[in-house]
Amino acid sequence: MNKRLQKARKLIKEKNLDAIIIVGRPNTIYNSGFTGSTSVLLIGLEKAWLVVDFRYTIQAKEQAFEGIEVVEQQESFYKTINGLISDNSIGNIGFEGNVLTFSEYQKMKISLTKAKSLVNLEGSTDMLRLIKDSEEIECIQQAVLLGDRVFDHIVKFIKPGMKETEVAAEIEYMMKKLGARGPWPYLAYHGARVGIYGAVGVVAAAIGAVLVSTGQIGLWQGVLQILAGVVVILLGLDLLGVSPVRNRLGFAPIAWLRKQFTLTVQKGPVIGALIGGAINGLMPCSMTMAMAVKATTAPSVVEGGLLMLAFGAGTLPSMLSASVLFGKLGPRLRGWLLKGAALFVIALGVSTLWQGLRYYLVMYRLVG
Repeated sequence: MNKRLQKARKLIKEKNLDAIIIVGRPNTIYNSGFTGSTSVLLIGLEKAWLVVDFRYTIQAKEQAFEGIEVVEQQESFYKTINGLISDNSIGNIGFEGNVLTFSEYQKMKISLTKAKSLVNLEGSTDMLRLIKDSEEIECIQQAVLLGDRVFDHIVKFIKPGMKETEVAAEIEYMMKKLGARGPWPYLAYHGARVGIYGAVGVVAAAIGAVLVSTGQIGLWQGVLQILAGVVVILLGLDLLGVSPVRNRLGFAPIAWLRKQFTLTVQKGPVIGALIGGAINGLMPCSMTMAMAVKATTAPSVVEGGLLMLAFGAGTLPSMLSASVLFGKLGPRLRGWLLKGAALFVIALGVSTLWQGLRYYLVMYRLVG
């Protein structure tokens, strides 16, 4: 049994609980060793389970600490957790109230029908990371020493007239040489993802061009924009969580995507990241689908591709900073940010719908 699980189980006993559920990324990484973006960790007094979706099964089994069983989610995370609770006679459960949004808490409460009670632990799980163990201290010391060595080298390396890019390249080279990880897997992942978005935009614009070239071009263009606006509004409502039907639309079959994800880990860090990024671009996503529908109304195939490329490039800052910001922002602010994204999609749909109606009416008068 590792020391971190021991600390978590001490907290469980102090709170008179049977288990705790951890969903926050910093606490998940600390208590399980798993670095993926999506998971739920259930720690009991005797056993511990890490529930992940199919994308992370292999990674989780490689990274999870000894004593933690990796479980692939079936229908949903919390329903899988509910099954584990039932099978292991777990009654009173603590959760991270300072991490979960109210809507997430509601979903958990509805799904965990086998739990006797749910207890808000506030920031108690964060306190488990407060005192660093010997392994953490060693990692911090190594990182500091590595930074010092690189700095000492750069001070001697810099010469008058050098460009910043030359210095940056030398810093990156020395960091890698001394054991730090480079950015190439991340660049490959996001480059492939944005590239797929661009290809989707080209295809969407081509489909739109075919649909409007069947006779009364102007009228069909208006009809297409109206339909696109309605679809985008529905996708925005789905993001808000008020749509009666959840969006499961993707650009490729989920079963095929699932199979490809399991193969990426066998391709090496860069090639695997490249494949993973391409697959991510094909995954179901309301925001991406909304922009793809918008691309069908682009004036040309090139503009459709550029629209999706711009959208993909626009997601880079949010994706690169989300894991940091969302971990620091409070649940209320995180909820507002998500609602803001949904309202943006709805506004985009309303704009497209209005433009389509105006265009259709103008062309109807001309044709009629």
